[in-house]
Amino acid sequence: MNSNNTNKWQQPWKLGVLKISHRIIKAATFAGMADNRGMAEEELFDFYEKIAAGGSALLFTGSVYVSADGQAYSHQLGVHQDECKAWLEKLAKTIHKYDAKIFVQLNHGGSGISAFQMGADSVLDISTVTVERLQSIINDYAEAARRCKDSGIDGVQIHAAHGYLLDNFLDSRENKRSDKYGGSLVNRTRLLIEVYNAVRTAVGADYPLVLKIAGCDQKGDSAEVVAIAKMLENIGIDAVEVTNGRGKAGIPITAQYIRDYMRFGNGRNYKLVKRLGGWVFAPILAKQYLRKNPFVEGYNLQYAHQFKQELQIPVINCGGLYSAEGINNAISSQSCDVVSLGRALIANPNLPNQLMKAKHLHPVCTFCTRCVIHMGDEPTACCDKSVVK
Repeated sequence: MNSNNTNKWQQPWKLGVLKISHRIIKAATFAGMADNRGMAEEELFDFYEKIAAGGSALLFTGSVYVSADGQAYSHQLGVHQDECKAWLEKLAKTIHKYDAKIFVQLNHGGSGISAFQMGADSVLDISTVTVERLQSIINDYAEAARRCKDSGIDGVQIHAAHGYLLDNFLDSRENKRSDKYGGSLVNRTRLLIEVYNAVRTAVGADYPLVLKIAGCDQKGDSAEVVAIAKMLENIGIDAVEVTNGRGKAGIPITAQYIRDYMRFGNGRNYKLVKRLGGWVFAPILAKQYLRKNPFVEGYNLQYAHQFKQELQIPVINCGGLYSAEGINNAISSQSCDVVSLGRALIANPNLPNQLMKAKHLHPVCTFCTRCVIHMGDEPTACCDKSVVK
């Protein structure tokens, strides 16, 4: 490796008006540490404080719902009412003790709402939702962002990935509307742009806003999502975080992941025969999946690179990075400007400090992804006993 690039990730960078001390940050991960009003429980502050103390320069919270009917999972944080300012203010003060920055990820669950946890009637049908309701949701995003700014939160991230509301509208497979919100790419992007404009109006020109978007479509093509990011860049978004594409990013699917999915995840919605089949054949299914999609560190970089070629604003890569070499290569190769870590920090909150001091990494995430399955059922934590023993 070129010695001039060895410590590239340790260099500061600008996110809008903010100066961020280095280039390893925490990606949004669901925490599952809120009560039935969307208010943070005490353990949430400890969860984020450990990560800030561990050296992450910037932290994105997990998905926080902006509308009362936009909650996707049980125990999800909300920022849908002024009462939520209490936990926002406390979180900001907690993180700022460590010279780190904190952003809140704003989201509406849309058709990604868990029918098992929240009830089938809670899932939003994007084909039939009225324009009037969409305008109300847009206002909810703006009010949520205002609450964040008023509470000392450093910025917000607009979540437009992972099968939630804004991603529902962007995805041509799901968006079959025939009005101004469906059809062409411009129409499918309209809701996202209207959300961005409303948020920007609410918080002002200098408040940092970040977009989270999939790295590719279902066919592994980045052209359309890069074009969407470019639209947002042209109207003022401050950075883009590129997350895994729709089914093409090579996330490892282990046998235990499949079994946990049947026990704790959306697999509980399946009929009994299918759940039993998934349990019994989990080892075979996992082996086949891993043969087709072997896990490699930085599996999302091939997509982030496409964004980096087209955008002038910072590009953040999310996906499977954890080692000094992998992180340095990602930035030095100009595949991204910054790396965001999720599962790696759940397993080891001290990872950035260990990397900074060139210490032995321990513990090290195995990327089994089982922590994701438990969303809403229990507080987020590493589920691999071989890692946390």
